Amino acid sequence: MASKKEASAVDAVLDYLKAQNRPYSVNDIVLNLHKEHGKTAVQKALDKLVQDEQVREKTYGKQKVYVISQSILGDTFSADEIKAMDKRIEEKETAIKGLDAQMKESQAELRHINSSMTTEQMIIMIAKLTEENAALSEKRDKFASANVEVLEKSERDKIRTNRARILGQWRARKKMGTSILEAALEGWPGSKADLIEEVGIELDEAVGAVLPSS
Repeated sequence: MASKKEASAVDAVLDYLKAQNRPYSVNDIVLNLHKEHGKTAVQKALDKLVQDEQVREKTYGKQKVYVISQSILGDTFSADEIKAMDKRIEEKETAIKGLDAQMKESQAELRHINSSMTTEQMIIMIAKLTEENAALSEKRDKFASANVEVLEKSERDKIRTNRARILGQWRARKKMGTSILEAALEGWPGSKADLIEEVGIELDEAVGAVLPSS
């Protein structure tokens, strides 16, 4: 015999699916019931409702969705309604797969960063990139302040090419430095500001260096 708590979960799930009359996963139901019943309780309630043929269960890959049996509501889905429902379920499954892929990609990137360098190595690399960025910034300023109007076209083109190359290196190293700094923070007990001060990093903003947009 089901306990009062189990019976309450069954009633809550059944009432919710009746009111919504659309498919939901067990996680959706738990969240939409404002977590009044845990996932285990909701899953048990769904299993019982499926067994009693009050709820239909449909599996798409690894994802299960549940919808109220139309016999309970006294009507049935039309072919178009079933088709639309299947489409919504497929869209949800596609979205879930996309999120899973993004999560796996992020986890793989983090594992690569963590395995490729220790925190100490990252700190050394950050300091090195900071020095290189400062040198690139100085070169950029020299090119920017040059009086190109009195130069031949070939010389002006050469300066523009060099400037573009230097800016490209600056952007790439700035991005790399930022990535390494964020990864180093994973193993750093203090704040980002503490790490920057400890290593002696001078950020572009701190020295007034602004990366041009082009």
